[in-house]
Amino acid sequence: LDVQAQALKAARTEACLNVRVRGTWDDDTLDRSLWCLDERRMELEALLGELSRGDASAVNWAVEAAAGLSQVRPCQDPARLASLPPLPHDRERVRQLLRDDARVLALRMAGRYEDGLRESLATLAAAEALQWPPLTARVRRRSGYLLHLVGKYPEAEAALESAYFEATAAGALDVAADAATGLIQIVGYQQARHLDGIRWSRHVDLALAVLDAGDETSSRRADARNLLAQVHDDMGDYPQAVALHERSLAIREQ
Repeated sequence: LDVQAQALKAARTEACLNVRVRGTWDDDTLDRSLWCLDERRMELEALLGELSRGDASAVNWAVEAAAGLSQVRPCQDPARLASLPPLPHDRERVRQLLRDDARVLALRMAGRYEDGLRESLATLAAAEALQWPPLTARVRRRSGYLLHLVGKYPEAEAALESAYFEATAAGALDVAADAATGLIQIVGYQQARHLDGIRWSRHVDLALAVLDAGDETSSRRADARNLLAQVHDDMGDYPQAVALHERSLAIREQ
């Protein structure tokens, strides 16, 4: 948690220096960077709030939740920032809903799935009324994950598929990649539609080819390889499953 807080502070300082001192960024890049960092800060604040409750569920998930915080590095990458969707007009209202979404994420990380799903569906209704597609897709993706965690697989599949196509159309490729990654597991493993799960893995690769510029060491790629390995394991294709698990492990260790 301290490392994340320090990384946010350092990244914000560097972003300002890039514009005001070094002259390597323009104001639009700064604006996008600060927006990205604000999202990470809200995520951290929500997790700290949930962990401060100190109940058994939160304590059990604390280490995994802290390790799962979004990386700060993309907020410092001009190419990644340029690929983000245009920022919303009603930023304060969107920020409030992003805080609500961060709270939902914290509930999921703390293992409180039913509470998270209830709050996620309420946030989704508010996001749909606001009509900013990157936000709607993001919250719908979160709802899909939680539907999966409570065992509602068909509903989860529908939510994540909708989130994927909505995010892709809006240029929110990080959300699209995450939605497609979830579908590898929900469709390919949980519902044993193996070929459909493999097909969704290709959608992940397509989004990551743009997001990570072919970087084979991204954490998202590790997640996708791990879930795809489960699909191949369920198919009885053990050599391919082992190879994918080993690749995922190598990325995580690095």
